[in-house]
Amino acid sequence: MPQGCRKANRPSPVFRNKGLRSREIHRESRVRKVSLAIRGAVLVRDRGGREQHLADIRELKSYYSESASTINEVRDSADQLTEASTHLSDTSDRNNEKMKTQTNEAEAALGRIRHEVGAINDMNAQIASTAEQQSAAAEQVNRNITSIRDAASEAAGVSDEVAKSSHDLAGVADALTAKVRFFRTSP
Repeated sequence: MPQGCRKANRPSPVFRNKGLRSREIHRESRVRKVSLAIRGAVLVRDRGGREQHLADIRELKSYYSESASTINEVRDSADQLTEASTHLSDTSDRNNEKMKTQTNEAEAALGRIRHEVGAINDMNAQIASTAEQQSAAAEQVNRNITSIRDAASEAAGVSDEVAKSSHDLAGVADALTAKVRFFRTSP
């Protein structure tokens, strides 16, 4: 940052002091002009003191020369501040453009992210729907297996009864065979 340029919203203390000094010089020069004119008029009226009047004019000339030098310093400082301000303004404009570009890029990236999040949400909904369908199918399979188990259990019970009845029937058949043999004639 150029010397003498602190913040854009506050003038440099160097410039402020030189600006005050410039105003003081202007005020003092008016006072000296009036004082010199009065003195010159008095000296001319008294027809003497011409040397004093010339000395006063030389002093005033020296003062004006110093004043001009100070005013030139103030003008140079103002030029430097103007140049620094222009540089800061240009830098600020470039930074604003960069920020605008980055903001636009961020908005575009956020738009893409929103789109991708929407796609993920759609996939999640499809997965949830599929999982729900699979869960319903698994429940149906479970009910069918339960029905088959119950039917198998019932069939096993009936099979036990048939086996018992078969066993009883076999016993009856044996008894009947024995009785039939008793009535059979011998050859």
